[in-house]
Amino acid sequence: MKFTVIIPTRERADTLYHSLRTCVGQNYDNLTILVSDNCSADNTREIVDSFKDSRIQYINTGSRVSMTSNWEFALGHVKEGYFTFIGDDDGLLPEALDDVRKLIASFGTAAISWLKVDYRWPCHPIAPDYMRIPLNNILTRTNARKVVYAITKGMCGYDRSPCVYNSFVDVKLAHHLKNRTGRFFYSMTPDVYSSLAYCSVLDSFYYSTRPFSVNGGSRHSNGVNSGVLGINQNDQTNPAVRFLAEIDMETNEEFPLVFGSMYSAVFEAFAQANRYCFGNRLPLNRYYWFYLLAKELSGKPPEIYNEGMSMLKLKASSYGHKLMTTFLEHAYPRALVVRNDVSTGLDERALLHLDTSGLNINNVYDASVFAGNLLGGYKRPLRIRNFSISGLFVSFFKRRLNRLTA
Repeated sequence: MKFTVIIPTRERADTLYHSLRTCVGQNYDNLTILVSDNCSADNTREIVDSFKDSRIQYINTGSRVSMTSNWEFALGHVKEGYFTFIGDDDGLLPEALDDVRKLIASFGTAAISWLKVDYRWPCHPIAPDYMRIPLNNILTRTNARKVVYAITKGMCGYDRSPCVYNSFVDVKLAHHLKNRTGRFFYSMTPDVYSSLAYCSVLDSFYYSTRPFSVNGGSRHSNGVNSGVLGINQNDQTNPAVRFLAEIDMETNEEFPLVFGSMYSAVFEAFAQANRYCFGNRLPLNRYYWFYLLAKELSGKPPEIYNEGMSMLKLKASSYGHKLMTTFLEHAYPRALVVRNDVSTGLDERALLHLDTSGLNINNVYDASVFAGNLLGGYKRPLRIRNFSISGLFVSFFKRRLNRLTA
């Protein structure tokens, strides 16, 4: 079975080196590690060549392009088999490819998705040296349309579906969508976009709470930097600022982008997927978008809060919801709180939270090895569950009850 791991990158050779270590350490031959270099000016090419691994394929965009265009460029080089994307500060868990291969062979599915290990590098600008490891091992057969409904209603996160960052998907699905719409990625947030896009052409997929990859957050991460308090919108050295400046496609005005807001990027991706993959048939909830955005903005600096709330007022007025932002301003006034501390220990969802500063974990490769050793070899659960929306409600209320009685 052919696998391709795509790593889009630009001038992040320091973290890319460790991401590649997690890939070349896979004991799997029918693998292409496709490094798509967005015209880096650092020593990215030298780092790639230093591995001397025939499974690595290096490609270069030739000129600076947006992140989405780099992803589209890279995907165009995948012709067969199953593929995934990992960030250049992310990694694979040991034996991940062989484990996923066995699952795909067992079920004949076009997509396997999973809950990732979360890791924050020592250079993370907000809350460094942290790791969250899922300990449950549950495998769920998931109806694609049901999970889209749950995601758009806010019952679960977009990563509950086959997002390119946490899944292996048959490339035929991507080719099918590309042939239908002209390209695959139509959003400035391609990972979020893919989570709904795949579901427009999937009947079902399998979702594992046992992870096969590590989501790394470092000083390079766009998502991390968009959340840094006090960010200067004119600072072109900040990855988030540069990322927004390089957008080279039409974004969706139904859910406009708000600087410093991750939720606005998520909903823009939802709106684009709705337009290009679902023919605008998804019932996206503007009220939910207003609520989440206002809640997020309340923890931002004054200039970002004021700009974001002004945009919400304009949008609310255009939708005929003039009282909405007035209510939200009272419900979520600006209350800047710096949240640097994270709790440790095991929570009610069987997620283990660790402070990694004293564990000799300095990069995503170290994190991958640590998590792999802790989890042990993968064993497929004997019982396969079926996705249930009612089950989401039950789980939600159980967690709430546990927190109230704790």
